[in-house]
Amino acid sequence: MVHFGGPTQPPVLESVKKRIQLAQAINDFIDEGLAVNPDLNIIVAGDMNDFEFTPALETLKGDILTNMVDKAPPEQDRFTYFFQGNNQVLDHILVSNHLADVTEIDLIHINANFTEAQGRASDHDPVLVQIDLKAGNVEIPTPIIPENVYNFDNYKTGKLIMNRPSISLTLGKIRILKMELRYLVNMQNSW
Repeated sequence: MVHFGGPTQPPVLESVKKRIQLAQAINDFIDEGLAVNPDLNIIVAGDMNDFEFTPALETLKGDILTNMVDKAPPEQDRFTYFFQGNNQVLDHILVSNHLADVTEIDLIHINANFTEAQGRASDHDPVLVQIDLKAGNVEIPTPIIPENVYNFDNYKTGKLIMNRPSISLTLGKIRILKMELRYLVNMQNSW
């Protein structure tokens, strides 16, 4: 008879209860913040030392967070750690649900499948997210209003010096808009 994990079957891991309690405490804390501000941007990141499908991670997510690892590239690329011949996900980045659609994730494989001799810096791969916090908020730039407007057609001189904070200069069909205290335009006869 072969016993995997000793005589106690199934094995009881005492840390599971503590992990779930901690995950619930963090989830409750975030829930309190969201009650005050439903648009609160939340990011929970780190080496959770737990798989994405475990009760602790599910408790942490609740119905308020999205684990971006779930949106990572195809399954064969979804790992951050290598242990006893198995690629695993132990590192996670969870974001507020409203940020999930404007967040991209990448698992950067530069450590987990390599040794120290090969130059790895850690036994975990970094997890990278890019979050577009301005998504949906179209920013309209403030137009520059020139202090002086100059229009020259067939301008023939070699140089033009203007010393105003902002100018608009039109030379035939070419328009130059500059914001400098002193601007020197070297004119060529080809203009």
